[in-house]
Amino acid sequence: MAKNIFVTGSGAVGKTLLIYGLMNILMEEGYTVRYFKPVSRGMDRLGPGKWVDDDVLAMKEVVMESFELQDISPIVIRERFLEYGVGGDGLTELILKAHEKIGEDADAIFIESYGGMNSLSSIGLSGFDICRLTGAKLLYIIKNGYDVDVDEAVYWLSEASKRGVEKLGVIINGVPVHLWDRVDTLIRDFLSKLDINLYGLIPDKEEFMAPTLLDVAATLDAEILCCDDQLDRFVGDVLIGAMRPSSALKWLRTSRNPLVITGGDRTELLLTLLESGVTGIILTGNLYPAIKVVERAREKNIPLLLVNTDTYTTVDRLGRIHGRITGHSLKRKKDIIIEMLREHVDLDRFKKDIFG
Repeated sequence: MAKNIFVTGSGAVGKTLLIYGLMNILMEEGYTVRYFKPVSRGMDRLGPGKWVDDDVLAMKEVVMESFELQDISPIVIRERFLEYGVGGDGLTELILKAHEKIGEDADAIFIESYGGMNSLSSIGLSGFDICRLTGAKLLYIIKNGYDVDVDEAVYWLSEASKRGVEKLGVIINGVPVHLWDRVDTLIRDFLSKLDINLYGLIPDKEEFMAPTLLDVAATLDAEILCCDDQLDRFVGDVLIGAMRPSSALKWLRTSRNPLVITGGDRTELLLTLLESGVTGIILTGNLYPAIKVVERAREKNIPLLLVNTDTYTTVDRLGRIHGRITGHSLKRKKDIIIEMLREHVDLDRFKKDIFG
């Protein structure tokens, strides 16, 4: 019988990325491992009335190719879900049927949460409900390691015992340099005194959570004017190019992998940006740049992405990319994720707690 690991956390903490990395590590060691998201959020339209969660779509592409989307995630909801009624009549049967199909001949199933532990409590599909339904052990992911996030994790892990759910412990992801020593000493000791396993601390690494230019282009439905072979680049800081070229250069000197959003008619600024080594440029308002700008971008191998939205709308849509993934970005980050997990997580202890 497959061992079930329920992975949750509050907000965009890197759950899917960590699951993907852990799955690959276990598969490399000969385990048969599956991914399951019993309830997911419909973010991308597949067709009339058909929606899919980007996490589910990405994981199907990279590790669950032989399964149908409805098996990987039997319930897809958008903003409305109370129509299911108190207790969500019939939903548990859908989950159990899909879970059985996913788990056939599997050694382990990583189950990703819909949201936080209390999400969907009103229809009987909270994190605790899913854990009890599938017999899963609880793994909680914390981002950064700030006290408020640790406090929340402690609460839910303590609640697990009260609600008949077995807990595994915690992984703290994306720990910034200025917090590392405190998290590795005070927070580690604090969790130990509460009998909470801390499997590891993963340092903040830009490429770990950052989108690629291809992710950006897909999200914005952008036309790629040049250098489509450079879209694997990771995006760091985002700058709105509404200033003079000299001012832009001051900002760029302190930026990491900058992506600039500006109008295609800002020729002087665009030429300056291309000389500064930006990661990419988004041109708004469907304004095509001057030929010399495109030619210089080709010479510098800097992608130009053209969108038909204004700057404000473009920035708003770009903000939604945070925490979203694609199959492409998972493949791009695979080696990085595995390396980080092997170096910073006690995998032997984790496997022992799962498999005994």
